[in-house]
Amino acid sequence: MESLCPHCLPLFIGSVPWKNPQYAVELVFQYSPEFPAWPQLCSYKQEGMLSQALSGFPGVKEDEGRIFVDHEAASFVCELLSFEKKYAAHRQRESDTSRFVLTPEVAAGFFACLDYCREQRPEKMRALKGQIVGPITLLCCTTDKNGRCIAGNKQLRDAA
Repeated sequence: MESLCPHCLPLFIGSVPWKNPQYAVELVFQYSPEFPAWPQLCSYKQEGMLSQALSGFPGVKEDEGRIFVDHEAASFVCELLSFEKKYAAHRQRESDTSRFVLTPEVAAGFFACLDYCREQRPEKMRALKGQIVGPITLLCCTTDKNGRCIAGNKQLRDAA
């Protein structure tokens, strides 16, 4: 396997201000054709780093533009058990993974980037950069309905 040597070529962070996913992809590939990043369209709240990571997570609610985990809701225990059951089945490769994947609703830039790569077959591209939130960021930056960090809740720590 050939080793990857970027030679100080530009690398995008991934979060971009544009609203049109195709336009964002074209600009990313124009200015960083060797190492493009799939664009996260942060103009849309559903493409924010936490919104993407919380897609499919139990107890997620939105109220007045604020996204939080409501672990006190009557439905939370059922949602958590369903989440854990799907995760366990996924770990044993016995289940569909739809709860744990990016969807076009939360990652239009990602899917536009995949389409672009399939259609254009960019010759200069050596790697495609992606970014996701890790469990520590998810736990420390996500709050419950009372504004408390969910890292303090054992059930939510385990789920993350």
